[in-house]
Parts: sequence; C-alpha cells; structure tokens
Amino acid sequence: MINLLSVIILNYIFYKNSNYLLEAILFSLIPNILTFQILNIYNLNSKNNYKIPNWFNLIRNILYSIFVWIIIFLGIFIFNSYNIPMWSLSVITTIIFDILTHNIDYFPTHFLWPFSDLVFNGYDIYNNKLNLGIYYILMILLLINFIE
Repeated sequence: MINLLSVIILNYIFYKNSNYLLEAILFSLIPNILTFQILNIYNLNSKNNYKIPNWFNLIRNILYSIFVWIIIFLGIFIFNSYNIPMWSLSVITTIIFDILTHNIDYFPTHFLWPFSDLVFNGYDIYNNKLNLGIYYILMILLLINFIE
C-alpha cells in the first residue's frame, strides 16, 4: 500500500500540469497492481497462510523489467501511429522507485531481467522506522505542488 501511494504522489507531481494526469497515474500502477493482485487472488484460494509462491518472482521480474517495457513501448509506438503517449512513460517512475526502495531482502527489483539478475540494495522504506519521515516529505511535496 505504501508503494502504491508513493507512486501516485510522484506521478501526480510529475504530471499534474498535463492533460493526462489520470492516465499517467493509472498506467504507472500496472506493475504493482498486477503483481500483488495476482498474489492476493492466489492466497484467497490457498488453504495455507499467506505465502509467496515460486512463480511470483517470475511475474514480478517480467512486470519490472526495462526490456519488457521497451517491447511494450515498441508495440504502443507501432499500433499508435508511431507515437508513444507521454503518460505511458509514467511506469518508469514505478520501476525507478522500486529500484531505490527495495533492498536485496525485500522484493529486489530485477530491472534488467531476463538478461541480468543485477539488483541494487535500495533503501528499505518498508521495514524502516524512517519511512514515516519519507512520507511526510512526499506529502509536503504534494501539498506544495497542489497549492501552486
């Protein structure tokens, strides 16, 4: 949930003056929503406690791979009369945010998958006491941008 709110706030800041704010926010949420909603549906049907199956990492790697998104952008480019809508680039915000905020122990972001397993040991805002401070800063930035 924290990740979704962060991505919404960041994309609001980046796209607030555009005509496609809603599209940018919704498109940026695709990796998070698809990945974790598939996991939640799986666990609803599971008789065990909430668990992360082996295939979850494959789905997450696919949805957070820069190479997969290049293919998606290429498809959008071809089927959209050789034009890529600016709002579709908002998904890059999600990937960059995850690279920076997920560490090796907490859903590392394999952004170069399938060609590399390289991950960065990002700052873990999810299991750290400083995460509230980061959210206060994001909220202040949002308010400043909203007031302007």
